[in-house]
Amino acid sequence: MNRSLPLLVLVVGILGWSVTLGAQVAAAEGPASLGKSAWQSLRPASYVDTPTLSSPSPIHGDIRYYSYAPAIPASGDAGWQQCGASSVVCPNADSINMHLTSRLPGGGCFEYADFTFFQSMVSVPAGTAVTEFSIVMSGADDGARVSLFNSLYPAGLVLNPGSYIFLGGAQTTTNLKDYVAAGEINRVVITQVDDCPTENNLDSAVISLNGNVLPTLLTPTVATAIHNAAHATVTSVATGTVVHDSVTVTGSGATPSGNVTVTWFANGTCDGTPAATSSAAALAGGSVDVVAFTQTPVAGGTYAFRASYEGDATYQSADGPCEPLTVTSSKLTPTVVSTIHDAAHAAVGSVLPGTTVHDRALVSGTGAVPTGTVTVSWFTNSSCTGAASATSGTTTLASGAVDVTGFPQTPAVAGHYAFRVSYSGDAAYDPATGPCEPLTVTSATDGDGTVVTICHVPPGNPAAAHTIVVGTPALQAHLRHGDYEGPCGSGVPSTAAGSVKPGHGRFHGKPVFSSAQFAQAVFAGGSEAEFEAALSETGATGAWTQDASGDLVLYIVRGGFVNGKFKTAHPSGFATPAAVILVGGSS
Repeated sequence: MNRSLPLLVLVVGILGWSVTLGAQVAAAEGPASLGKSAWQSLRPASYVDTPTLSSPSPIHGDIRYYSYAPAIPASGDAGWQQCGASSVVCPNADSINMHLTSRLPGGGCFEYADFTFFQSMVSVPAGTAVTEFSIVMSGADDGARVSLFNSLYPAGLVLNPGSYIFLGGAQTTTNLKDYVAAGEINRVVITQVDDCPTENNLDSAVISLNGNVLPTLLTPTVATAIHNAAHATVTSVATGTVVHDSVTVTGSGATPSGNVTVTWFANGTCDGTPAATSSAAALAGGSVDVVAFTQTPVAGGTYAFRASYEGDATYQSADGPCEPLTVTSSKLTPTVVSTIHDAAHAAVGSVLPGTTVHDRALVSGTGAVPTGTVTVSWFTNSSCTGAASATSGTTTLASGAVDVTGFPQTPAVAGHYAFRVSYSGDAAYDPATGPCEPLTVTSATDGDGTVVTICHVPPGNPAAAHTIVVGTPALQAHLRHGDYEGPCGSGVPSTAAGSVKPGHGRFHGKPVFSSAQFAQAVFAGGSEAEFEAALSETGATGAWTQDASGDLVLYIVRGGFVNGKFKTAHPSGFATPAAVILVGGSS
């Protein structure tokens, strides 16, 4: 049965467009030219058996058949075949021209359905005003359905009944103008159905703009290579290497012209949002080295470029492959530690509302003393999750350390906060980020309405001692764990010169060591020799104390003070009582 019917026409109307078909639209984003890709076809392996349709009696191309159709294949499905002279299904890349013998079993109509898919990518430049997008179809034996895919309808748009064509019925779809997305590729898929065992035809399908047939744009090939500053192709570089992308676009027609853009990803798979995107770079002879868009990765890891070609009057827009780049580091890995300080530079982990705090950063490593800068981020939670509520400017390290007093924070409300330090890296060290530093801001009262300031000494880590504020009911529990009343360093030696009276070299009370072999005690004052004698009596191997600036200083029995500056500042020993942390003794 030869059902000779008129042409299938996809019509798109454009307001205010008076240039030649395929010309670029000014200031376009996305596709540069109006056009379509060559048709492609995909035939499932076999027809499907459909239940007998009744009530009402079926018509050719009945909408109910599509509920038995296979899912529309993805645009990149390997089963898609290019239409053209070598294709049995669709020998015309511009207009399909399918004429096949039906493969349905002999007998009557309406017992089986055989589906064939066709797709074409329609380029619609940004700024295009679409006033009509409709399909006029005939030659579809026995019916067809049109689906439209774009960013507005990623799952595909089908209107019932406006997207359907029937043999012997209405041949024009509803106006789909409101569903077209400008500035991108709109995918058009025709699902053709054969429901009668005679012929299987789709005479023609063309896409038209304002009654003019939209040209079939050729599909280009976008090839890319990552170059270093010497224009050598690289796939793996050391940190600090300057790289850019080189793009070549080729095709079966004239040499491609137009622009490319390049995106840079902080991963090797081009997933997610790009870290940076170039401006448009014009092709010259089909190629361009995008040297105006250089990247210099400073940390080891995997990165990637991807080039996008916007198309021209001959070629459709296209993306190049993802280009992974492995960045290896020959630099050392630094250690970033930091401490929260109050205005007096005492280490704190808990403060009252209204207390001004800042961060002190220390960067160390196995090589030279790190140089470079740090930035500090402030969070309104204790885990440094989410976006920072504030971030400092860069502060330069001095001998590997810096008090970031230029970035003070004064939390006014009780709750949990945190600092985190990020190090820039330098010629010897990679960038690095320090741990999250939680800060608890307590309410002004607790339990019985009073609070007390104590020095909290983490078990096994006396060097991390810091001042906190706790409710009075919690004081005894802290004291039992080795903390002591008063801010850390409240018993530091006096910086003023003064003599030490002999015989003062003793501890107030007998130090009691915890299971971790630490004990809190107050040394009444005395010479260095008296201090060592008092330590030896307890069985301690050493002790921690603080100098006037709040820095912890270690004294080793039979070894003296590790910090020579401390001894120089206090040649006579401890002029006043001093809070100390004894290490490695016995009770």
